Amino acid sequence: MPQNCLRIDYSNPQAIFYPGTNVDGVVHLELKESIKARSLKIAIHGQAYTHWDVRRSRIRRRSNG
Repeated sequence: MPQNCLRIDYSNPQAIFYPGTNVDGVVHLELKESIKARSLKIAIHGQAYTHWDVRRSRIRRRSNG
């Protein structure tokens, strides 16, 4: 017997989202057995980690005067 399956296909093919933007897509739900339901509530929580290097260089100038 197949397992339950939930799949989300995002409208944005890269699935990259920024704060405050809408997330659009289609939810596919495949169940082992039939159920009676009035609604489906989906909550998505995510995290992101960012990192970048800051490099500084010193420029020495010589003046004749």
